[in-house]
Amino acid sequence: MRWLYLHFPRLLLDSWLSFYPDWQQRPLALFSTATTQQHLLQLNDCAQQQGLQVGMPVTTATALLPSLTLKAYCPTRQRRALLRAAGLLYQDSAQIALQGDSGLLLESASMWRLYQGLAGYHQQLQQRLQQHQLTTSISSGKSPLMAKLLAQSEQGAVSSDAAELWQRLLALPLSCSGLSEVQQQQLHSVGVQRIEQLLQLDRRDLGQRLGQDVANYVADLHGQRPTVQDYFRPPAEFYQRLDLLSEAASWTQLQFPLKRLLAELSAFLYQRQAATTVLQLQVYHRQQAPSRFSVRFVQPLWRAEDFLQLCQLQLNRQPLTAPALELSLTVQQLQDVQSQAVSLSRSDTAQRAPLAHTLSRLQARLGEQALWSPVAANDHQPEACALRGQAGAVTCVNSAPLRPFWLLPQATAIDIADYQVQWGPERIETHWWSAQPVQRDYVIALDAQQRQAWLYRQQQQWYLHGWFS
Repeated sequence: MRWLYLHFPRLLLDSWLSFYPDWQQRPLALFSTATTQQHLLQLNDCAQQQGLQVGMPVTTATALLPSLTLKAYCPTRQRRALLRAAGLLYQDSAQIALQGDSGLLLESASMWRLYQGLAGYHQQLQQRLQQHQLTTSISSGKSPLMAKLLAQSEQGAVSSDAAELWQRLLALPLSCSGLSEVQQQQLHSVGVQRIEQLLQLDRRDLGQRLGQDVANYVADLHGQRPTVQDYFRPPAEFYQRLDLLSEAASWTQLQFPLKRLLAELSAFLYQRQAATTVLQLQVYHRQQAPSRFSVRFVQPLWRAEDFLQLCQLQLNRQPLTAPALELSLTVQQLQDVQSQAVSLSRSDTAQRAPLAHTLSRLQARLGEQALWSPVAANDHQPEACALRGQAGAVTCVNSAPLRPFWLLPQATAIDIADYQVQWGPERIETHWWSAQPVQRDYVIALDAQQRQAWLYRQQQQWYLHGWFS
């Protein structure tokens, strides 16, 4: 069977519960606000075990179970959860198509060789879904519509036996067909109660009596019409927004949801072989504008444990101004991990890793502006060639003459007789348009302690300008 359909009956609820596993032991439900009579849409296992059902009015549910916790269903968050599920499965699937607000269609045939057949591919998907605690009904089918109907009715199976799947499809009632209420009533009027009876009708006669849409529906069940799918493409940036099940007044209370968001980010980066140096956190409050926090690192990171440790150090210095209702994490700046590995030798990488980790911790505690590294610039003027750069920065300057990184704040007058000249002189002049023109003759010399100094002569006087390290 070429197609696999994944139906997520409680996708948004599962997404929340993956961040708050303790709530699995409490009755929890999402309810619809789109109609005048509010009813239950998604239930966790605890609520179902106590007799609640999907479609039950909210008033009835709360009367039967006063301890029930209710949250409003949000289509935008449901769509976001579906995109998240597609992203989780993308590393196991060649093509994923979004289906409505609770389904994913996977083209499976191209993956059989990699996973030793349909059964191996199904097992890999099940492991991925269980890892993220997503409740799913899966079915295979020779057409997308066939797989969809079987999965949504929870009567399907992942099997290569076409005859078995076809018999399961024929047994479905017309209410599981996905046809509109009007179309179902028209079919009921001619005695059609099951999909099997629908498929027994002559297709041309069906089109003439009930319209071409019904005839096309039958063709789609057989896989006889090409269908255009909305295939998922992974986003170039990471964004996750989490609705907290209860208000959080401090970063300590946000630690667990933040940890789960960082784990999602780590998987996102690993899938793309990328890393980042900047995290953007946004905390949403009830009665004031969102609070924004930027967390920066000296070196690109991708591991969740590294993110969490440094986030805790930085965020504990910035308390929340109001209780948090939602938390979002955004990463826009990605760096290729492979290109970093190529640009640095193994020995250089090994030497810089402990330094970068130390600098990141210091930066987290002291603030971004407290640390800096001297960097060289391509400028022949001494005062402009040594600048302050990002902590831990490495620069490569295409400059033939030697220049010291360490310049004195003010040049100091010296006696040239106390130094032994090694190299020079080198004439350095500023541009003609400079406000303060300078003309100096520089030499490199050793002092009595064998330190290498940078000296210059101006107006018959020698000065010490800097030291070579």
